[in-house]
Amino acid sequence: MFRFLAATLQRSLVEL
Repeated sequence: MFRFLAATLQRSLVEL
């Protein structure tokens, strides 16, 4: 679960 959250956060940063 935490791993999925981290991946989502990283993707959000990449989008920015």
